[in-house]
Amino acid sequence: MKFAGLASRSSSSASKIQKMIEGIQQETQDAVRFMASGVQNVDRSLKMTEEASSENTYLHNLVEQMLSTIKQLDQNSQRHGDTARRVGISAEQMNGSMGTLQDRSVSVKHTAQRLNQLVGVFQVNPR
Repeated sequence: MKFAGLASRSSSSASKIQKMIEGIQQETQDAVRFMASGVQNVDRSLKMTEEASSENTYLHNLVEQMLSTIKQLDQNSQRHGDTARRVGISAEQMNGSMGTLQDRSVSVKHTAQRLNQLVGVFQVNPR
């Protein structure tokens, strides 16, 4: 009977060990699936990060191009502003010259009228 009890307990223990091994195997498979899923998530995250980095580089280049264009526009605007100021100064100088010419023209007109009056006073006698 001792052997029968020992055999029964050995069989029961073997069955328990078998169930524990199956449980460990199941947990191991679950852990492997979980890790595989985690690796896939990490791969997807890395890919998304690379894509975002590429997009950031593209956007950075666009912003640099825009800033360069704005700088060129600013330089052109300053040059045109300087030219406009010079044209304005020239126009003011021409306006002053026109006023002086008009004053001199009036003076010449008065002088011509005075000369006509003086010529009328003198008559030349034909001999």
